[in-house]
Amino acid sequence: MTSDDAKALFGTAITPGVGFLQLAAYSDPVARAIGAADKELTKAAQKTKSIRLAAVVASLRDQAAVKAKGVGHFDSVIQAIDTMVATLADEEATDIQRADSCKESLHNTAKAQAQLEWEIEKNTAKIDKLEKDIEALNTEVTETVTELESVQAEMTEMTSTRTAENQAFLQGKKDDENAIELLIQAKTAISSYYEKNSIDISLAQHAKDLPSGAAPGVSDYAPEAEFSGKGDRKLESKGVVQLLDMIVEDLQTEIAGAEKSEAASQLQYEKTFAAAEATVEQLTEKKANLDETIALQEQSKVDENALKGENEGELATEHETESDLTPSCTWMAANLEPRRQKRTLESEALKNAKNYLADAMPSLVQAKIARHSLRGA
Repeated sequence: MTSDDAKALFGTAITPGVGFLQLAAYSDPVARAIGAADKELTKAAQKTKSIRLAAVVASLRDQAAVKAKGVGHFDSVIQAIDTMVATLADEEATDIQRADSCKESLHNTAKAQAQLEWEIEKNTAKIDKLEKDIEALNTEVTETVTELESVQAEMTEMTSTRTAENQAFLQGKKDDENAIELLIQAKTAISSYYEKNSIDISLAQHAKDLPSGAAPGVSDYAPEAEFSGKGDRKLESKGVVQLLDMIVEDLQTEIAGAEKSEAASQLQYEKTFAAAEATVEQLTEKKANLDETIALQEQSKVDENALKGENEGELATEHETESDLTPSCTWMAANLEPRRQKRTLESEALKNAKNYLADAMPSLVQAKIARHSLRGA
């Protein structure tokens, strides 16, 4: 509307106060019809700033100038009017279709954005939950490992203690057995000594119960006397032999008790160790299950992050689509009614102009007939 060609067209086709120069060649009804059509179209063109109406005005004036000297029909002008009216109707339909398409497209992209935003919120919530679950599982794994290490340490200490106790038992038993062997050897040596020297150990043993210096069968004590010779220590020797027997017996009893205690300790150790082993097996299985669960949760987190990324990508595409649609759709929404009003004015002006010209057509025909009659005369 502001180009040089448009200004030139308006300047030549629509000049206020300027009508057809050749209207006098027509009868008054025809002149009035052409003038009315020109006025109708010129007024609408100036009001709507429509180049195409200006072009119709120019065409109408051109046809009026050409036909001024003769009589003819404004068929080309009427045809141009019909074509333009149809074009205006098509434009109206196109604008409505574009406006409806904009509404639908913007509605669809808004709906898609809302759905994707909701999906992303779900993705984020699920990822947060997975992270908390994984953190709790890792804490449980740490606790399980700590407990497992504690039980294993107890087993190591238990085994170490049992080993030390067993070694002490074996060493004590060995020492006792060695002592018994030595005591038996000593007893044998003493007994052999008395046998070799024909000393009656049983007599000596009986005499040891009498007061010092008394002889068996003597009721009165004899004066103490000092003796020397092979049998001086026969009473002591007999007491040592019996003492050795008692010590050997005690040692044997001690060995038997130690063996019984060792057996009980070993049995208790085996029971306790077996229970600890069962606990270790349970804890090991528990850790394996936890590790597997964590791996599955980690994979779920990876998958959910991937899905969230896809949704975010789709959301970005929807925002881009909205950005692409917004300028044209905003323009269409703002200009739909003004464009409709302008087309309505154009269409009404064109239809009115066509009616003026159509009504004048019979007059144009009769004028042509009258002209031919005058020429013939």
